Amino acid sequence: MSRLIFSQGLRGIQSHLLDVHARPTGTAGDGEVVFRAPFTTGRFTDLTDLARYVSPAPIQHRGVLTPGALAPLVGDVTGAALDQAFEDAGLGAPQVPAFPLVQVLWTTDPTPQPVAVVVESNERLVRTRVGPTLVYSSTSDPDPVHHYWARVPYRWLSVVRSGGVGAAVDRIAVGPGGTRVVVFLAANQRGTTLNLNLQVMNVDLTLGTSVPTLSVLLAQAPWEEEA
Repeated sequence: MSRLIFSQGLRGIQSHLLDVHARPTGTAGDGEVVFRAPFTTGRFTDLTDLARYVSPAPIQHRGVLTPGALAPLVGDVTGAALDQAFEDAGLGAPQVPAFPLVQVLWTTDPTPQPVAVVVESNERLVRTRVGPTLVYSSTSDPDPVHHYWARVPYRWLSVVRSGGVGAAVDRIAVGPGGTRVVVFLAANQRGTTLNLNLQVMNVDLTLGTSVPTLSVLLAQAPWEEEA
């Protein structure tokens, strides 16, 4: 016997709790809870709906006094590490915006170069799920061919560079909660356009749906004087 318990969350997000009960045949009552799994359902009907929410985000431009201070931001980073890197770069600790926001970070050289594009949202842009994964024993185990299925978390939603022509990306850092993504650009990307997609990964770790989400022109810093 299973039971779903519902509770209303913020911004239309529904929080659910799935309980599976074991009850001897012929007995009354709920029995004993043998499995419990919390999960949430979001406010968006599909990936395209989320992309439409993020796409109109306003674009701000900021100068970075010490771009090298952002070098430690690689892959998944903690809030403390992200705050410290931004502080050391002269940007101040970032705050989660009420709505999606894009910031282009530029060097303060006489001819500024784009360093990174920060995509922020009050909704998670990077998400994980738990899926069944086949796990094999190591070759040193007594039975090296033994294998079993395990519930393993995997990243099913990511922000990625879209294929085709556009700005080259060096690496992407993700803040805690998946609400902030820092896309670090390769060198000399001034004059290009950064195109980003929301990308779904299937449970078998093959690429799923990919939806164009943002297009950011890196022509020049807005504070540059016209020739």
